[in-house]
Amino acid sequence: MKTARYCLEFVNLGGLLRQGEYLGKANSKIIANNILAKVFSIKLFSHLVY
Repeated sequence: MKTARYCLEFVNLGGLLRQGEYLGKANSKIIANNILAKVFSIKLFSHLVY
């Protein structure tokens, strides 16, 4: 179950990265911050849950 969730998150991150490429370099910093926040929140959440 845990691995499936991580796979899903990686798919989401891939989508965000493609979105970043599509939107261009102006928004890349914002998107990078969103990705970092998302990864951090996932780690935090997994520590709370497990």
